[in-house]
Amino acid sequence: MSGDKKQLIADTLLRLGETRGIDKITVKELVECCGISRQTFYYHFQDTLDVVEWIVQCRLEEAVQLSVRSGGPEETIEGFLRSAELSIPLINKANCLQRKSRADQILLDAVRSYLLQMLIYSGRRMEIAADELQALLDFCAGGVVTAIKRKQCHSDEDYRRLAARIVAMIRSCIASCSGPDNQGRII
Repeated sequence: MSGDKKQLIADTLLRLGETRGIDKITVKELVECCGISRQTFYYHFQDTLDVVEWIVQCRLEEAVQLSVRSGGPEETIEGFLRSAELSIPLINKANCLQRKSRADQILLDAVRSYLLQMLIYSGRRMEIAADELQALLDFCAGGVVTAIKRKQCHSDEDYRRLAARIVAMIRSCIASCSGPDNQGRII
């Protein structure tokens, strides 16, 4: 039941957001459209941007699950790029000036989390110090977010090329961070 309310709130926010910026939607309007109390809303979320964050996280969790079932690392990253790009318009609608840094952080955290999950799901042994892994994930997530926000992908071939470049970059970073034994074959 609790998940149903969260989904109802998220779906309603998306529907209302089709016609104007998410930052223009008030909690009052949202609860009225959902037919729920303010207390119910605040039980699940802090504010409307918190709903956006939850939506993006759900979308990217789905991308992780789909990626786990995909072929190789290039297909995994390509699928993620497509999923993440779908979240950009939603995040941009939430990008009012006071919340811009938080909205950008939502996407960066989601990408970082995605990359970490993919490393875990790869099942390959990593010999890399925790602080080096942190730095690697931050670096790669920043690059992926920049690529997504630049909207470099206009065709299937663009997605494939970008995915291949990202995989090569990650392998190269891992190889340089972890020494000669690992050979960068993490993904």
